[in-house]
Amino acid sequence: MSKQVETKKLSQNDKLLTGIYKTVLDNSITVIVSKDKLGNEFLEVANCVKDFQTPLFEKVSPEKLKEQINSRLIKKV
Repeated sequence: MSKQVETKKLSQNDKLLTGIYKTVLDNSITVIVSKDKLGNEFLEVANCVKDFQTPLFEKVSPEKLKEQINSRLIKKV
């Protein structure tokens, strides 16, 4: 008997959070939907730090992202 593992999918409202944002420090960040090997969906923030061209990716929860938007720390462009 194989064990069925349920994958986590983001809601449509969470997926609407994807896009390009500006921070209060005028840096650009991009929010994307990513999937792991099991098919679980999650949001990631990608930003380039100063002179580095390679973006740094960091997982972010939809709740944390909404909190930053509501606090006006980031704004969608």
